Amino acid sequence: MMPQEVSSGSFDDCLRALGHERRREVVTTLTDIDSPISVGALAGGDEQRRLALIHNHLPMLANGGYIDWDRDAGRVRRGPRFDEVATLIDLFRTHGDDLPWSVV
Repeated sequence: MMPQEVSSGSFDDCLRALGHERRREVVTTLTDIDSPISVGALAGGDEQRRLALIHNHLPMLANGGYIDWDRDAGRVRRGPRFDEVATLIDLFRTHGDDLPWSVV
C-alpha cells in the first residue's frame, strides 16, 4: 500500500488531537469497534471523565473531523478524518516496545 500524502499541518493537527490521554483512549476505543459508542461507556461510568469528554476532548476531536459526535443522543463514532489519527495509534501500538514511554 502506498503511503498517503499528509500535509505537515495535518500531521500537526493529528499530534495535537492525540496530545491528551483521554483523546487517545477515545481513538483507541473507536479503532477497536465498528459501531457508535455512548459517551458514558467512553467515560467508564466516571462522572468527572464524562464531563471532561463532553466539555473538552470530544469537541476537539469532532471539530477536527476525527469523530462524529451526536450530542443529543450522546453517541460517538468514527469521523471522516478518523483514519489519520487511527494510523498513528496503530503505529504506536505496533512499535510500543520500541518507545521509551507508553502512549495508549
